[in-house]
Amino acid sequence: MGAWATVEHVKAITGFDATEGQVLRAEHLIELMSGADLDSTTIGARDRKRLRAAVAYQTVFMGEHPDVFTNVDADIIRQDGVDVDFSHANAGLLAPLAHRALRRLSWRGTRTRRVAHRKRVARWRDDWDYDTFDPRWRDVRGFR
Repeated sequence: MGAWATVEHVKAITGFDATEGQVLRAEHLIELMSGADLDSTTIGARDRKRLRAAVAYQTVFMGEHPDVFTNVDADIIRQDGVDVDFSHANAGLLAPLAHRALRRLSWRGTRTRRVAHRKRVARWRDDWDYDTFDPRWRDVRGFR
């Protein structure tokens, strides 16, 4: 029995039948790709739902692509005048919908930091008429 998805989840999400062994293999691959721990208790409900969906999609993908475990790591494949460019580094291993689900995990979001806006500070402007307020002031060049 899987930690993130069951055979029933796969059927409900994808409409395809799967065995517990297929689900378990897909879970381990999703664990590897997501960076999450199968035994973690700190994963939130939203992330657990996305991981469940990723496992379901991956289970069906692996059933249709039995060469996942023997796949060659390549960026481009050329054969008989046909070129295949993969859309991402793990496209030959990871189901497209599983890839989308994993990209939406909370810990894989954008790495931007939000910084509070600083209050605007009046900048020193040197357009002051010194002669009006301080008659002792002289221009550096000696002109008045």
